[in-house]
Amino acid sequence: MSVVNAGEVWYIIARRTSEADADRSIRELKQLGIEWVDADWDIVHEACRFKAKHKMSFADCFAVALAKQKKALLLTGDPEFKQVEQEITIEFLIKPSQGR
Repeated sequence: MSVVNAGEVWYIIARRTSEADADRSIRELKQLGIEWVDADWDIVHEACRFKAKHKMSFADCFAVALAKQKKALLLTGDPEFKQVEQEITIEFLIKPSQGR
């Protein structure tokens, strides 16, 4: 998981509930054994390429760039990722609608 995406998780939870809940959620994510990857230039550059080509949030582009770099499966419930499913392997936790 990119630290950019971890930051996204943190601010969404902090906005919806509290910073304490956000901190707790990050601790729980770390306990799952998920590898945290810093955003070095290679990942940033690849995220920028995706952002230039697709209508995606910049944070989502980091998830795609990391999945591509690591040749990893990207798990998501966000149908926005359907537009890059030809470039990386994605498993949709919630199936996107056919029209997207």
